Amino acid sequence: MSPKVKTIYNVAHLQIGWWSIVLNAEKTHFILIGVFVATALHLLLLSEKKVTELLFLTAASAIGFLFDTLALQVGLISFIHSTTFPPFWLFALWLVFSVSFFHSLSWLEEKPLWSFVLGAIFAPLTYYAGERFNLLSFGSDLQEKIIHLVIYGILWGFLLVALFKVKKLFSYSKK
Repeated sequence: MSPKVKTIYNVAHLQIGWWSIVLNAEKTHFILIGVFVATALHLLLLSEKKVTELLFLTAASAIGFLFDTLALQVGLISFIHSTTFPPFWLFALWLVFSVSFFHSLSWLEEKPLWSFVLGAIFAPLTYYAGERFNLLSFGSDLQEKIIHLVIYGILWGFLLVALFKVKKLFSYSKK
């Protein structure tokens, strides 16, 4: 399969996955099954380094879920149906997003400044979209929301750069 087709598939996987998860957040079990099946198909059909990518997907999803758990614990974000840990649909989003590091986001790997800036801008926008779908909240008033979104954006910028460093560690594998 050509690199262009792989990239198009990956962008479609991310978009379809994001929308499916956000629009069906209450159906967590079905979402997780669908995400795992789509990710398995991705690994089988598109991945050139299956073991490396699987290890990275697992690590990045866990790191992202931990990041959101810490944000929840310090009060930067709250989830509508969960107070101690983020809901499982968020783990599914992390898994879908992590697939992009080897494909449609791979051009950012050697561009940490771009990674930081794009992570700082677009990640809070996706979480804000989740807030509009009544899945999470960044605060009760406009000022609190803005402050939390800015802080979240800065942290996300650093997180995206760090995840590319983690990817590089896994990329040394021969498989």
